[in-house]
Amino acid sequence: MISRRRRLAALALACCCALTGGSSSAPRPAAKAAARKERRANDGDDAPAKPTVVVRCLALKERGGQLEPMRFTLDEELDPKEVEIVVHACALSRSDLQAAADEDAAFPLVPGREIIGHVAKAGSAVSSVRPGQRVGVGLQMGDVDGDVLVKQAPVSVGGLADRIRVRSRWAFPIPDALPTDQAAPLMGAGAVCWSHLQRAKLKRGAKVGVIGLGGIGHLAVQFASRMGYAVDVIGGESDRAHNEEDAAQLGSSAFVALSDADARKGAARSYDLLLCTLDQDELRALGLKWGDCLKMLKSDAKFCVACESAAEVSSLPMKAMLERRLVLQTSAAITRNSAKEMLRFCERHRVCSLTEKAEMDADGARKALQRVSAADVRYRIVLLRSSAMQAYTLQRRDGLVLPGFGSVPMPALPVPARLRRATDSMLSQSAVLVGQLATRSRDMLANATSQINSSALHNSWQAAASAVRTGAQSLANSSDSVVRQMLDKGKGVLQAGGAKGAAGKGKGGVRALRGRQVGGSIGTLPSTVRPPDAAIASALKQKRAALAAARMSTMAVDEDDDADDADDADEAEEADEADEEAEEAVEDDEEDEAEEDDDDEAEEDDEEEAADEDDDEAEEEDNEDSDDGNDGAEGEAEPEDEAEAEAGAQSGVPAAAGIAQLRAYASDAAAPSPASSRVAPAQPTAGAGSRAPPGPSAAAAQAQASAVESDDAFAALAGGEADAADPWGEDAAAGDDALPARVLPRHPHSPPRARPATMSNVREGKVFSVSGPVVIADEMSGSAMYELVRVGHQRLVGEIIRLEGDMATIQVYEETSGLTVGDPILCTGLPLSLQLGPGILGRIFDGIQRPLEKIAETLGTIFIPRGINVSALDEECTWEFTPVNVKVGDVIGTGDIYGHVAENNIILHKIMVMPGKIPGGKVTWLAPKGKYTILQCVLKTEFQGKVTEHTMEQRWPVRTPRPVTEKLSGAEPLLTGQRVIDALFPSVLGGTCAVPGAFGCGKTVISQALSKYSNSDAIVYVGCGERGNEMAEVLKDFPELKMVVDGKEETIMKRTTLVANTSNMPVAAREASIYTGITLAEYLRDMGYNVAMMADSTSRWAEALREISGRLAEMPADSGYPAYLGARLASFYERAGKCELMGSPARTGSITIVGAVSPPGGDFSDPVCSATLGIVQVFWGLDKKLAQRKHFPSLNWLISYSKYDRALEPFYIKTDPEFITMRTRMKEILQNEDDLTEIVQLVGKDSLAESDKLVLEVAKIIKDDYLAQNGFSSYDKMCPFYKSVGMMKNIILFYSLGLKAIENASAEKKVTMNGIKEAMGGSSGVIYKISSMKFLEPSAGEDVNVAALNKLTEEIQTAFRNLDD
Repeated sequence: MISRRRRLAALALACCCALTGGSSSAPRPAAKAAARKERRANDGDDAPAKPTVVVRCLALKERGGQLEPMRFTLDEELDPKEVEIVVHACALSRSDLQAAADEDAAFPLVPGREIIGHVAKAGSAVSSVRPGQRVGVGLQMGDVDGDVLVKQAPVSVGGLADRIRVRSRWAFPIPDALPTDQAAPLMGAGAVCWSHLQRAKLKRGAKVGVIGLGGIGHLAVQFASRMGYAVDVIGGESDRAHNEEDAAQLGSSAFVALSDADARKGAARSYDLLLCTLDQDELRALGLKWGDCLKMLKSDAKFCVACESAAEVSSLPMKAMLERRLVLQTSAAITRNSAKEMLRFCERHRVCSLTEKAEMDADGARKALQRVSAADVRYRIVLLRSSAMQAYTLQRRDGLVLPGFGSVPMPALPVPARLRRATDSMLSQSAVLVGQLATRSRDMLANATSQINSSALHNSWQAAASAVRTGAQSLANSSDSVVRQMLDKGKGVLQAGGAKGAAGKGKGGVRALRGRQVGGSIGTLPSTVRPPDAAIASALKQKRAALAAARMSTMAVDEDDDADDADDADEAEEADEADEEAEEAVEDDEEDEAEEDDDDEAEEDDEEEAADEDDDEAEEEDNEDSDDGNDGAEGEAEPEDEAEAEAGAQSGVPAAAGIAQLRAYASDAAAPSPASSRVAPAQPTAGAGSRAPPGPSAAAAQAQASAVESDDAFAALAGGEADAADPWGEDAAAGDDALPARVLPRHPHSPPRARPATMSNVREGKVFSVSGPVVIADEMSGSAMYELVRVGHQRLVGEIIRLEGDMATIQVYEETSGLTVGDPILCTGLPLSLQLGPGILGRIFDGIQRPLEKIAETLGTIFIPRGINVSALDEECTWEFTPVNVKVGDVIGTGDIYGHVAENNIILHKIMVMPGKIPGGKVTWLAPKGKYTILQCVLKTEFQGKVTEHTMEQRWPVRTPRPVTEKLSGAEPLLTGQRVIDALFPSVLGGTCAVPGAFGCGKTVISQALSKYSNSDAIVYVGCGERGNEMAEVLKDFPELKMVVDGKEETIMKRTTLVANTSNMPVAAREASIYTGITLAEYLRDMGYNVAMMADSTSRWAEALREISGRLAEMPADSGYPAYLGARLASFYERAGKCELMGSPARTGSITIVGAVSPPGGDFSDPVCSATLGIVQVFWGLDKKLAQRKHFPSLNWLISYSKYDRALEPFYIKTDPEFITMRTRMKEILQNEDDLTEIVQLVGKDSLAESDKLVLEVAKIIKDDYLAQNGFSSYDKMCPFYKSVGMMKNIILFYSLGLKAIENASAEKKVTMNGIKEAMGGSSGVIYKISSMKFLEPSAGEDVNVAALNKLTEEIQTAFRNLDD
């Protein structure tokens, strides 16, 4: 009910804002439309052929001219890749003057190259930003492609306009934590600094020099110092004290004055990078030349020029640069991803621009440009929209509050669209009471203000609260509860003043206004006829009188605040704590509002009844509060409140009663409304020596007093339309500032989706020591084993592997060079998890699921930047979702499949309730068939009163096996297309196999062959520590390989996911790659697919375990490997198997793991090989001698084995009843041949019996023509199982008949092996045809090949019959 009251309280606030702002002086819409029509007629302008948008701006119409207002029109329809941005702030700099002075400059020219605004409209192809989002634009960023400026515009459009149009890729979302005025300079000056420092790629601790501490220089110092570099500021003697003080506060380690000879001498050859932010003329003023700057650099250092021109760069002493191998860096366009990384860095490290502010009107812009031209701006000057401009821009919005506007008060009118009709009716009835309310409120304000001024400050809050309560109680008896809420909301100034008085003398009142929202209520919304315009106008006149009294009250409170500034210094620490608690309260409100939005549609029919109940509860709460203030305090008390009450009692203030009353009346005004709390950050609390910025209540009153001085807001909410005053001095274009109601783009059939909850207790530790990939961290209490952490300033990915008290041991999956003691470590509170959903197949990830293709395309580099954080799946791509198996009202359980997505022509991606994590419940909403992103809600379930939203995305910890119903025994073979495997040493679907072998034996070849030709539905190929050329071969070959599906060739990548971890990547990431691969395989298995995972190779993983164990100083076992090596291997292989899966429909799936092992020198007694052989059921041992003879697959048939023979007997009997006998006979022949080889080496082949000679001849056929396969041929790269059986049958038949003929021959007619060769040899003989069976093309079809093999069987039988005759 509290969340519901919050929503309804937001409605009351909207009504209050509408009733307390505006004047009747603005022209009506009809009159303005007529005026525009008449003006067009007088000008002779014909009506435009298609809708247009009017843009107002301040432009330089000629070189050397002044800024003048002008306007032009653009087509209303946007280019598909364009966005239209309403400008809120614009920073002016020297680059604007240079652009105007350029010989090629086009006039009219609108200055302003560093812009902040919000997206009003977006083109049809735009997906990177959304309407309503706050974005920044730096026009220099697009000059390379020339695609930022509006093509249709007749002027060069900059930031001094009410709106601009740019390509969406140059509009960067601004983090909420960055205020608008501080974010604007980052778009230009910040981008220049960031680009230089990022491209330099210096090591941590490198020495950086910055020449000039201006608009660019002060940002460069902050960036460099927070990147871990030692920064010196180089400047002149003039204003040295001011520069030196600012430099130290910004993070500089020293200030080098050029007038000081010793300091100048000490700076020689000392810098790894020198960033010059001054042009050549400014350098001369400091007594510097280019050559002097180069003398400060070390050899192989970098010289960065931020304010260069072609003439200046050409004058550099190139000879000196070449001799010392100096690198020249000039400013370059920053990439989109680099700009996003810069903004995140600024948010994380609190990089701020030092700015002066001015209003963005004609007078303010002219003065600002003159100051820039006269070099009278210390760092940056930012033009902000005035409150009138804000009202003009936001007048027709629908519940949209823009983030980051902490420096400029903004009116909040959050009226939900679904309550408009009820709002109109409520406003109509409330209008007749406005006169009475205005009189009462004016008297109450005057009385309370008098009490504040006359009473002692430590009692002023009590007097204020008492005055408000008296007015509220008397008003409750004669007016609707809706109007009572309006009055409470409209008196924020009084409550803020009372709280200020409490904060001045008693600590108990400091936290009373910390943003907690006490649920008020409003009664049933009346539905009456709208009163005539005359009644509204009369009511508004009285309302304006009350507004004037509110202004006087604000002034009186401000005077008292000035007297309390000295006392505020003592409360700075507690004010900071209050600020943090207010932010937590805002986050709570976000979650409550998001949850409440989910129930809006279901509750719409019962709204009036619920509102009546809320009103009754509100009256009961009011009565309880009025009976005893102490009781109210107990109901709301928390441990922190007890401390506050104690502190208040010590200062003589009845804090318990005060907190209860202030919460009941002031916290609603002090806290952001539920609508505004979604995006607006909490206002900071005043610290020592500073005036507290106006809280939400005071800000609302001031904004209403200055920005909404018209009847338009009331008229717009009540059903009419009007325009606010135009701050550009021209008429506004009607309707062109309307904004959409939704901040997040959603599918038209999708319900509102709750935002993910943010962590309110982010923990940070510090680096204690660094040893390769192992980092010891301090201050890590509260962490958990295998928790994901971000290490250092670059936020490297790491995982906690040991906890000892307050210390944690972290293995870092990225290069740790540059980490130093004291670097921060961010604890995420989450395990290392994968992002699962449509889009997995056909992708290439690294060991921690970063998409390598996306990184390469985005950054244009073959290397992975450290700390890069990229979404594994494309979160903006839409997939065609089709619901299946369930409907609204059904009960769905964990693991149930409720939809599918056609990921490609081979794999149907099944969407299921996450098994074991989400309980399911009753289906309350199911998305219809259509296109959705993986983050959009497609299913809503209710279980035990809790509503859960389901998306197509799942997050799963890599070290946690996904649950199944039951493990089953395998009964179907894994057919690989390799005869030696399928016929002699088979595996089942769901089996575990090991492929050990020395270097060059073909482990990777076998793994790749299985990936290409096995009968698995999906393949997960993990290259764990493999050589780069082998992984490159995989990446090259797989997309080119084809497989036939339903008679159509498809690329094999459509069923494959690659996890690439090469030997030059950090060693710790090898373990992550193994767990990443098996988790991906489990996810595909849960859809009911048979998945094969190739791990190449597990020895590299074991080497990583050995290195980590050694750095942890653990007791080593055999060959230095950790004692838990076998347990780790077993935990990995046991995740394989055939399983009965959870959920419906009933289905089974399997994971087959094929792990390659690389024992040194092919020694199978290696600990990794020995431990693996004790776990797996299939052993495919590779022989180096066979590999040297180019016999592939180089499987040694004498040492290999399979324990799945008995499990597969039903399958083999069904295929061919004689297969098991033939396979046994073939193994015997190979074993006998090995025994005879030793005899032959001693006595020669001629001394053997004829039967033994037959064994040797048949064994040669088996080895050369059956077991060996040519992977580069079309006929033998893969062998279907029917062909393997047919070939085996003919070989064994030849051996059996030959042995029978030799044994049954008489002494007179003796049969020898030579005789058999003479009778059946030659190019047309049976022996040649047996050796040629492998040349049968699988593409010819099973029937053709089986007929050919059967024909050969008859020929063999005929040949031996003729031999007997």
